[in-house]
Amino acid sequence: MNRSTYLKGMTIVELLVTIAIVTVLAAIAAPSFDQVARLTKLDADTERFQSALALARSEAVKRHTIVSIVPSPEGYAGGWQIITDDSATTPNCSLSIANGEQLLRVQTALAPTTTFLLAKAIAPNEPLDCETPPGTSNACISFDAEGSGVTTTGASLTQVFCLRDSASPGRVFRALALNRTGQTYLLKVKS
Repeated sequence: MNRSTYLKGMTIVELLVTIAIVTVLAAIAAPSFDQVARLTKLDADTERFQSALALARSEAVKRHTIVSIVPSPEGYAGGWQIITDDSATTPNCSLSIANGEQLLRVQTALAPTTTFLLAKAIAPNEPLDCETPPGTSNACISFDAEGSGVTTTGASLTQVFCLRDSASPGRVFRALALNRTGQTYLLKVKS
């Protein structure tokens, strides 16, 4: 019997070369998986914040009262509470629940790499610049009985919020705008 007819399989050299190729490909792919995971967290945090804005607005209209999103002492990145403000004509923006107010929802902290910033005002049809925002915010966001955004003085509120992945080397942002009618929408961010 010929010896080559019954020997099937790989030599140790072929096996080592295959393992080396797989290792190199895995090393190349690993950083992109990390980036995808961070972007997924950033998108989830953006959706969570946009959903909180929509809930507060709809509850304000439904209950015909002021509803506020009040950030934690660490700011919005540390989480927030959505609270009715039944006894006031302007929001009080306190984390403590007063008589007649209701806690509607509590949001825990965002991903550790998500930074929450206020963006500077932008001109129409201009790309948003989240690189140089005026600062972080601990101010509450409130909606009146008509669903419009209002400040603690009762003035109309329009604001752009930037959520940034601080771990990303490319400075990845998501931006939400709150317009005068209380509606939110995603904005294009300057890269």
